[in-house]
Amino acid sequence: MTLKYILHIGLFILFYSSNSFAALQLNATRYIVNEGDKSVEIKIENIADKTYAAQIWIENENKKDKNVNFIPMPNFFKFNKGETQVVRLLNTHKSSSLNNESLYWLNLQEIPPVDKSKKSRITLALKTRVKLIYRPKVLLGKRANAEKLLSVVKSNGNIKITNPTPFYLAVVNVKFNGKEIKLNNEMKQQLGVFPPESSVFIKNNYVATISKFEFDAINDYGTVSHFQGKLGY
Repeated sequence: MTLKYILHIGLFILFYSSNSFAALQLNATRYIVNEGDKSVEIKIENIADKTYAAQIWIENENKKDKNVNFIPMPNFFKFNKGETQVVRLLNTHKSSSLNNESLYWLNLQEIPPVDKSKKSRITLALKTRVKLIYRPKVLLGKRANAEKLLSVVKSNGNIKITNPTPFYLAVVNVKFNGKEIKLNNEMKQQLGVFPPESSVFIKNNYVATISKFEFDAINDYGTVSHFQGKLGY
């Protein structure tokens, strides 16, 4: 009897994460859909040396497949090495009075070929997940350098970093008074997916006073830029 093992490894694309082991490569690390856009084009390249199949689907902010307002076409496909598959993501949002961005997740599941000549085998099937952000019409043209509005203040023994903007931000490094802060995985995840009008609390083991607040952040195009935030009092 042939024994088949499939190892599923989820790659959470956040901060500087790499999909260098993936056979299928997306053309971006995040996708922005503006209100009024009928669709957005996604390109997937097969960089492996064999034919692969793939499945693509959308999840909401809580990683559920309900109320996603996007339809990928096609959502299942097969293509040869070196080929590029174009997926059109249909936007089914209706006009609304949203004032903040909404976050979704685009998932790409690789389905590798099975070598039937081998009695036992391990097949590595990677899954890539990237941000898909829906931007209301009221915010169009206002995203540039929104990170500059981030503020920091000491609060009840903690350090509170606040995102007062209507945008999802992605902060990847933090410095207080010129010293880089070591962030645990939870803090990295919270800052990497920093929701609009929210705050992240960091336990203060670092500074008595904060005279300078610096950080790096990733913009719409996947580029990392350096910013200096505001000091709260």
